[in-house]
Amino acid sequence: MILIVFQPDPMLLLKRKTLLFTEELNYFKVVSRGERWHFAEVIQNANKIHQAIQKSPYKLVLLDYRETCYHLPQNQTFNLVKVFEIQLSKFKEVKIAVIVSNRSKEIGSFWSSVCRSKGLDCNIYNEVKEGENWLASHFSTY
Repeated sequence: MILIVFQPDPMLLLKRKTLLFTEELNYFKVVSRGERWHFAEVIQNANKIHQAIQKSPYKLVLLDYRETCYHLPQNQTFNLVKVFEIQLSKFKEVKIAVIVSNRSKEIGSFWSSVCRSKGLDCNIYNEVKEGENWLASHFSTY
């Protein structure tokens, strides 16, 4: 018997754009996959996430962006946070753990610091377990 295991090329996975929403035991989870080339697309996804959070009973959110690659200038980070601040007010009511890959750590940390300066409560992590632990420290609060 011959067993063939297909390991997809990670670059092919990036080309598939998806957002998956699940309710975990104590938090709401969003998994994002694919490449993002346009600011409008990022805003569209942020709106989808915002709408899903509004429908969820959870105030703790884990955003897993390890399989998402952004091809946007860093100044768009300010614009995105501005949209969160003005239009997507529910983001101010939740604690968000954002999981990023090593290639996105720098932009993720920058984004997180801008978010915190605008009153959003989010932290960046490389591992899901780290983000879950941070959220777990807030379970009793919510």
